[in-house]
Amino acid sequence: MIDKIIYSTLNLIDLAGSEGVSKAKTEGLRMREGANINKSLLALSTVISKLASKDCSFINYRDSKLTRLLQPYLGGKGFLIQLKPQEIRELLLFVL
Repeated sequence: MIDKIIYSTLNLIDLAGSEGVSKAKTEGLRMREGANINKSLLALSTVISKLASKDCSFINYRDSKLTRLLQPYLGGKGFLIQLKPQEIRELLLFVL
């Protein structure tokens, strides 16, 4: 008989960066997507910098969807790990 049920969440988030518009020669939808990626990575960088500083009275996780998704992990209530593509495939094969 099971006394306790434990629930967990697995979020897979691709933190791939985006090259500059002129270097990647993107336009239209891809250009906007790249701009949004850069904006999210900047927000993540800001949150991490504030967490690392001694004066972190207020940390705005609401600047991007990425920081909102990562908030429990950045705030110390979860685990944040980095996986290589092959490791992700192995993990998914194990879980599924």
